[in-house]
Amino acid sequence: MASADKKISLLVTSVDEWYGYWMCRSILQSPLRRQLGNVYGGAMDEHRPYVAHIKQLGGNTFGYNPCDLKTLVKHAKKSDAVLLIPVHVEDENGDRFEARPQNLVYWEALLSAILACQVQSVHMASIIQAHHGQGRLMKELVCMESMFKSMMRVDPGHHAAIHRASLSMDHLLMLQRRVQLDRTLPLPIGQGRFTPV
Repeated sequence: MASADKKISLLVTSVDEWYGYWMCRSILQSPLRRQLGNVYGGAMDEHRPYVAHIKQLGGNTFGYNPCDLKTLVKHAKKSDAVLLIPVHVEDENGDRFEARPQNLVYWEALLSAILACQVQSVHMASIIQAHHGQGRLMKELVCMESMFKSMMRVDPGHHAAIHRASLSMDHLLMLQRRVQLDRTLPLPIGQGRFTPV
């Protein structure tokens, strides 16, 4: 763990996709930013506008190839913590979400590479949400979480956690009457209706 004087360096993957960009942007704009040293943003496509914005906010961005993780490993070794974002394609409205080909093969290679770096704190931002609750995509996302859990348990020196986003309390309060009346919660994404618990 970093001492009180030392600033923590952080690596965030997939900053060229909406969720990775959103996470990295939130960290860079947070009041806690003062406690961080370098914030590295890894991108498979360095030409996306998201990557340029992360640079403007003070992040150190770099490109990497999923078939050759040397550049990613180099930045992971310089980091006290890594936030892994599963590779995906999604727009900021959640209207389009699809897995990339070979996700699971890449994910396993990524986890192995990060584990070999002996990074002290490794986190996974889960992208499992109710509107992705069916079919092949959900199975793939659950498999990614399972791989993370099993591989990060190998070394007791690692601090590892999976973080899953939830609906904000404001959103739930706004829909409180609807929930009381018909016991369902309409999500702003997609056409589905889900029970709130």
